[in-house]
Amino acid sequence: MQELIADIIKKIGSLREFSGREVLDDLRNLINQFFTEVECVDVLYTSNIDNTPFGVVVTPQFKSETINNVLMHDAPIRVMKYLVEIDSKLFDRGLNDEEVAAMLIYNINALTADSTPVEHLREMIDSYFATYRTQLHIRSSIKYQNLLEFGLVDTLIKYTNCLYLDEAISEDTYLDGLGLGGMLRPAINKINMIYDGMQSTTLGHPCLVIIDWCFRLYNNVDSERLPAVHQLQKAKSLTASVLYKRLIDKAIESLYKIDTDGFVTESAKVYGQIFNEGKHGGLFSQIKYNGLRGIEDDLYEFIVRARNAETEEDIMYALKQINARLAILDDYIRNEDLTDEEKQRWTMVYVKYREIRDEIANKKVYNLRNYGVFFDYNQLDKMYGEDY
Repeated sequence: MQELIADIIKKIGSLREFSGREVLDDLRNLINQFFTEVECVDVLYTSNIDNTPFGVVVTPQFKSETINNVLMHDAPIRVMKYLVEIDSKLFDRGLNDEEVAAMLIYNINALTADSTPVEHLREMIDSYFATYRTQLHIRSSIKYQNLLEFGLVDTLIKYTNCLYLDEAISEDTYLDGLGLGGMLRPAINKINMIYDGMQSTTLGHPCLVIIDWCFRLYNNVDSERLPAVHQLQKAKSLTASVLYKRLIDKAIESLYKIDTDGFVTESAKVYGQIFNEGKHGGLFSQIKYNGLRGIEDDLYEFIVRARNAETEEDIMYALKQINARLAILDDYIRNEDLTDEEKQRWTMVYVKYREIRDEIANKKVYNLRNYGVFFDYNQLDKMYGEDY
């Protein structure tokens, strides 16, 4: 056992020089020799340059039916397969090989040792529904399960990751028995140092807002789909973790593929069959489709206008035009009988227009409608910079 620990520490040290597939496969094999009852499916090493450090992430690999089993049944569920991701910033922050090994082994053991993590997850879910007096209308479709998987996995990570340990817990008896006692708390402290002056409320205190968000989206997917895609894409840009990005991509893909039958509105019913004949069928749909092609072509014009808008008049006029296009796109996505490919295409156009609208709305402009002598402060900013 001690020899295996030494080999794991040595292999982690080799990541400092070379993080190729061979090294990662060797580390995975060593982990599987150590944790013999469960299986490490893969080990990733992520070069994290600009994002917040995420430490060592250990995520469960669930079967498709497991998500609903967590929610609907009481039978114990133990995580039997998992993936590991190691953040390059651990080395940048001065953690030694033993400290990284302590984080790795602690997180794996905490997630996979028994069924306790899933039991904690179920308790949290029960408490959530009792507090908000609500419930989930469980759907069997894998597309809906993928929406929940993001929230459930995030919660399991936060229940078992050492970064979220209560500050009163200095060490772990399991690590003491492996000769890694005293390594965990210094490792956590070195990562926490990054937050000096801007203390995060999550480190040491799990924030479960993601599962809350996933529950609300699951119950209101018809009305929340497009804003959710935008939020997920923004969340993806804020994390360096490849495993988290995979979960986000899976949720986004499911949102694109979920059936749109529930989107039919009262106005669509008025048009009856003509409205729903498809873009190549009824005259109304054909006209609408041709108009959308023009809206898609206008994207590049609005990108340029977003960069060059300088006056309040420019801003307000552009925002009105963008809002009109967003309304048309939203109506088309909700009410037309689209293929998955078409739905994805027009949803991406919608998201891009929203991004342009946000960029324009946040621009720093001045009202130039003054009389008499005035200074154009925009030009001063351009000449001397905003700190002038």
